[in-house]
Amino acid sequence: MRAKFVNEMSIKHLPGRSKEELLKLCTGRPDAIFKRSKRDARTTSLAGEIDTSYKTLVKLFGKPGTGDGYKTSTKWVVEDDLGNVATIYDWKETDLYYSGGDSVAKFRKWPSYSWHIGTKRGGYFGFPAFDPIRDTIVEDLRTFIYLNS
Repeated sequence: MRAKFVNEMSIKHLPGRSKEELLKLCTGRPDAIFKRSKRDARTTSLAGEIDTSYKTLVKLFGKPGTGDGYKTSTKWVVEDDLGNVATIYDWKETDLYYSGGDSVAKFRKWPSYSWHIGTKRGGYFGFPAFDPIRDTIVEDLRTFIYLNS
């Protein structure tokens, strides 16, 4: 049930909502702290999404890595105060992946984008499994971003 709620909540996060409205939807820890991490993030997979701007993510986590240069142009690896690793990245959005996409520079100027959040917990081969800890990491990260943006 919680996994379904988290997915429905991701869909509800549409541009145009105020910061206050978004915070009311978040169920994460308001005291969670996330920072850039150098830990291995190779096995993260999609666990949720967050609507925010590139500018906000740079403010919180600094300049991003380049992703894989094909399906992802932009990626941050972050870690919470409990040691959980997550990634924030775009997916197949720029001209690196398809010719109809915006350039990476133009994409990063968009006022908002539904960034993918990947975690290491739960799921296999791209099929997410119910994992309350995985869902909590996503909610904590959303709450952290909205509180600090």
